[in-house]
Amino acid sequence: MAFTARVYRRRGLADLTGVLVDAYDMSAECVRHACDLYGAFDVAVKMNSHGSVTGRGDGGRVDGCVTLKCGDLMGRLKKK
Repeated sequence: MAFTARVYRRRGLADLTGVLVDAYDMSAECVRHACDLYGAFDVAVKMNSHGSVTGRGDGGRVDGCVTLKCGDLMGRLKKK
């Protein structure tokens, strides 16, 4: 599993921090491991199109961040 931290600058909205997770199944444990590496962030995004988001489920919250699939990231970037 690999991680990449990102900051999304949004025009007229607050910045959104996130971690991109390249894992077949993204679990709460993956998110906690990313928190250990990068600190707090707003979203954890599963980048692998195969597999699933396990644990709290897609769009759920794990340790204060929202878990998303890659396709849902663009919609989240538009939200306040």
